Amino acid sequence: NPEKSDFRPEMKVYKSPKNKKQINWTRVRVYLVFMIFVTCLLGLGYRSFFLQIIKGKHYSELSRRQHVRVAKLPRKRGNIYDRKKEPFALSIKTTSITADATMVSHPGEYAKLLDKYLGLDKKKMEKKLSQDSRFVWVARRLDPSLKKNINAMQEEMKKRKMAGLFYITEGKRYYPHTFLAANLIGFIGSEGKGLEGLELKFNRQMTAQGVNIEVVKDNRGRKLFPHQEISQEDSEGHNLVLTLDSNLQYVAEKYLKQAVTKHKALNGFVVVMDVSNGEILALANYPSYDLNRFKEFGSKLRKNYAVTNLFEPGSTLKIIAMAAALEEKKVQQGEKIFCENGKWAVGGKIIHDSHPYQWLTPREIIKFSSNIGVGKIMDRLSAQKLYFYLRKFGFGKKSGIDLPGEGKGILSSPKKWSKIGYINRSFGQGISITGVQLAAAFAAVANGGTLFRPRLVKKIVTCTGKTIKEFAPQAVDKVISRETAAELRVMLEKVMEQDGTGVLARVPGYRVGGKTGTAQKADRLVRGYARGKYIASFAGIAPIDNPRIAVVAVVDEPQGKYYGGVVAGPVFSKVVNETLRYLKVIPSSGSKGLVLLDESED
Repeated sequence: NPEKSDFRPEMKVYKSPKNKKQINWTRVRVYLVFMIFVTCLLGLGYRSFFLQIIKGKHYSELSRRQHVRVAKLPRKRGNIYDRKKEPFALSIKTTSITADATMVSHPGEYAKLLDKYLGLDKKKMEKKLSQDSRFVWVARRLDPSLKKNINAMQEEMKKRKMAGLFYITEGKRYYPHTFLAANLIGFIGSEGKGLEGLELKFNRQMTAQGVNIEVVKDNRGRKLFPHQEISQEDSEGHNLVLTLDSNLQYVAEKYLKQAVTKHKALNGFVVVMDVSNGEILALANYPSYDLNRFKEFGSKLRKNYAVTNLFEPGSTLKIIAMAAALEEKKVQQGEKIFCENGKWAVGGKIIHDSHPYQWLTPREIIKFSSNIGVGKIMDRLSAQKLYFYLRKFGFGKKSGIDLPGEGKGILSSPKKWSKIGYINRSFGQGISITGVQLAAAFAAVANGGTLFRPRLVKKIVTCTGKTIKEFAPQAVDKVISRETAAELRVMLEKVMEQDGTGVLARVPGYRVGGKTGTAQKADRLVRGYARGKYIASFAGIAPIDNPRIAVVAVVDEPQGKYYGGVVAGPVFSKVVNETLRYLKVIPSSGSKGLVLLDESED
């Protein structure tokens, strides 16, 4: 108790030693803050270095993926032109209609409008628009002529507040000449891919891969296109420039159609080839079809008979057999060959001529188309040699023409030929060829012995006219000498004389030469030949004194008259006449002129 005691506890005061400095806490705090700042700064610097340098590409790609999308702009399909830039196939813009069926409240009302303005089937449209689908194709690639109707329908739907239909622009293939050259031009499907003919063969070149362009999105997901120029060449496919001339194509198709119709035949074709380089100026087929409505026509009407169909050439092949004999010096120009009065026994079989001939020269054998005469000349040769020359002239293998589905023909090994089989092949039996092969062979005779690869495409160009690829003439082989070719042309001109088998193929004002062919059609079921079924053909050269073109005309199963000179000869005459005048070829001196048309036999 302090009141009772004077006791006071002694309090000690701590004093720092004199040899220790007193701590300055203000300075400590400053240092501490500085160190924290430096540490943060170094950390931020390292983090920035890590993100921008070490991981920069990674995060940049992540950012690009979030804000940038790559869109492929479809390329406009390239066009197809003839040699004078006349269009055979064009790509035009059309309107397609889609629908969000979930937005269509009354499908029947929509269907009525689609029927009223566009002629679309009401029941089908109502069924489509009744689906529970956010995307439905209503109509694709509508005809451009319906543009006014589409605009009128849009206006009416807008007034009636009918939503759910959407309009997009798509490309559509358009063929301005409809039927012309249809069997070789071909067509494309709904997905824009070539399905037949040149459209199929050159599909990749005319469509390519499209153009990739980056689409940038803003923070609201809206697509923004950067300032990026797309050249016309990048946005359009390449064009084809053909060797065809649309005017000559029309001429060939016109006269072929007349012949097939007149003789009530199954089909036919005509090939017109430039003998100097193998370019095909016309390639006609009949029957044909409208390329703009190809779905309405059957596959038989779409066949390219000159390229895909195989046929026995008959007597047109005699000129190749004679070429082999002349080249091997097995026959002399002026010698006489006994033709057995029209009947000759070979290998237990009888070979016949259409007329009973006795002694004929090689030129007369071709002029009168004597099977026996050619057969006797072949008796001096050999099966191996005939086979060798047939192969040299391009038979038994593909010609390499720029079209899909080409047939190579049927030419069996000579080891399999009997004696009668060998003789028969010399006048076109037991061998199958294509029309293009025959045209190329006659072109070789015309130009002095050079076999050219048949060409249908001159070049591939960009939409601005820049050449991407040019197809130069391609000489395949030197098949015979110029001297042999010259003698063969003399023989071919003899065929056109008044008493020859090709009199109906003569051309007013021009010297021409050719060979008739009448071949009985093979029947696989009976392993022989079908009764009453023939292929009539004529292959020739014009003008004979300065050859420019080789022409092959073939008519399959003509009714009634069936001889090649009677059925196919006039087609040759008419096509050659107009073609030479179109090409401004000067009329020949000493031409036979116009003749009376009689029915010579082959």
